[in-house]
Amino acid sequence: RLASYNIVKDALAVNNLAIVITPRRDYIADLCQMFTVPCLVLSTDGTSAERSVAGNMTLDMTIPEHMQQTLLFDLSAHLDMREIAMLYRKQSDLIYLSGVLENSVKVHRFNLDSVNDSELFAILNHVRNDVRTVILIDLYYNVSTLFYKALRLGMLIPEFNWIVIATQMECIDMTEYLHTRVNLITIDPLHGEPEPQCSRDEFTRAMLDDTVAVIIDAVRQSYESMSEADAHATWADANTGQRRYELLKQAVISGNSGRVQFGSSGTRVNVTIGLLKLAETGFVVTGNWNDGREARLHYNHDAYEKWVDKYHTAAPPKFFRITTVLDPPFVMLNLNGSAYEGFLIDLLAELQAIWPFEYVINPSRDGQFGSPKGNGEWNGMIGELRDGTADMSVASLTITNERMTAIDFTKPYMTSGSGLLMMTKVHSAPALFAFMEPFDNTVWLLIFVSVLVCGIVLYTINRWKLVGTGSTDDEAEFTLFEGIWFTFGSFVQLGTDYEPKAVSSRVLSCTWWGVILILISSYTANLASFLTVEVLSQPINSVQDLVNQNEYDYGTVRGSSLISYLNHSTNPTLQ
Repeated sequence: RLASYNIVKDALAVNNLAIVITPRRDYIADLCQMFTVPCLVLSTDGTSAERSVAGNMTLDMTIPEHMQQTLLFDLSAHLDMREIAMLYRKQSDLIYLSGVLENSVKVHRFNLDSVNDSELFAILNHVRNDVRTVILIDLYYNVSTLFYKALRLGMLIPEFNWIVIATQMECIDMTEYLHTRVNLITIDPLHGEPEPQCSRDEFTRAMLDDTVAVIIDAVRQSYESMSEADAHATWADANTGQRRYELLKQAVISGNSGRVQFGSSGTRVNVTIGLLKLAETGFVVTGNWNDGREARLHYNHDAYEKWVDKYHTAAPPKFFRITTVLDPPFVMLNLNGSAYEGFLIDLLAELQAIWPFEYVINPSRDGQFGSPKGNGEWNGMIGELRDGTADMSVASLTITNERMTAIDFTKPYMTSGSGLLMMTKVHSAPALFAFMEPFDNTVWLLIFVSVLVCGIVLYTINRWKLVGTGSTDDEAEFTLFEGIWFTFGSFVQLGTDYEPKAVSSRVLSCTWWGVILILISSYTANLASFLTVEVLSQPINSVQDLVNQNEYDYGTVRGSSLISYLNHSTNPTLQ
């Protein structure tokens, strides 16, 4: 940079240059001011701050950015913008454009300088949910990808306003979007007609032609206003650089970038900027903006509405071949099996009321929704759409990134997720021995054994009179059978003819009664629960539970979006 600085400096000092033309405002403009040499700046790559202010010896050939700011402000007022999203690559472009709007509208900013495809998709999805006006700033190399993803998200529709501020926007192939009726306006600071030179070299050459035309007009004016000798001296004498600068400022031409006229500061004035709108045949002029008019913005709706009316009233194709997959309640056969019905069939009827057409519905040949088979081929409905067997698909077809590369989708009519479906257990009427369900078989066995053991112990205590005080006859009548009968009768809360008389046997009886109280209370509570309450327990509550069991078989629909998701998942459990 220092070497080039010295080269230009020496040329200005030695060669006595009359005029300097530079592609951008930088150190060359400073040198021109130092040596009092007029400098015409193409300003295609300068920074925002550099381009917006002209020096004493500098003439800016580009449209001043403060005019672009005012144009954007007028356009936002005309379109009644309340909230906008700005997508940009350079921070300098964002600062000079968003600053003028922030006092009147809410601005969302998104830098697309280094985002990948998935990040761009996420940004557009966020914009779709929040705003209805999107401003793109200098995204020439990214706009095709951006519009492709916006189309897939349903954002290229009349409800959205797209304002593109970029050089040569009309050079981009927009054939795929001509019939979307999207409100897309491009503000091209350098072209007023939709017939640009669509390469950077040709564009620079066109701007250079305007610059040469300005010089020629200045020379012409100088020869007309003074003698030939004085005019020659004006352009040849190195001491008349300021005079040459004044003559250049007085030049007025009609060039490739519209009317070229300079103000006192060396920036262009009385500028007319064309507004181009995407229509059926490409970009058409739909208005213009001029800083010299009281009503600066002139927006011609007729140029756009003519093709809108034509497109809206044009007869669509009369017959469509529709492929589908039966999936109630979206598409299903009626009770007689003679016709299709369902939500999507009703939707077709509504479309027929707007645009009359005829159709025939055929089920998919393999009964599948559509998945890649390899080598770029697809099966199911997607395969039929791609090979021309069907014109459209009407079915509950899930939108996935993989499918979006193969076919076009409408806006989604339903949002859903994936889940696990299981058959519930059929609960029959209580069985004959349902009263035994509150206790396990082991518990019932232990209760039976405890009745026998407790009866034998009572008999033994009374038989040997360990601590007895009763009569011998009564004790003789308390046999082994009576002891067991006493423990059983206590269990079912019934009395017996004979009772233990010894103190130790009565202590044992009281202990047994306490055990019975606990058992009966637990049994009663559990029996009521088993007979009246349906216990809802799911053996599988997650995909991990499903993988870790062998009792249940499981599967999903072949060729569905879930199959594709599982095949491409990086989760070891799902693989």
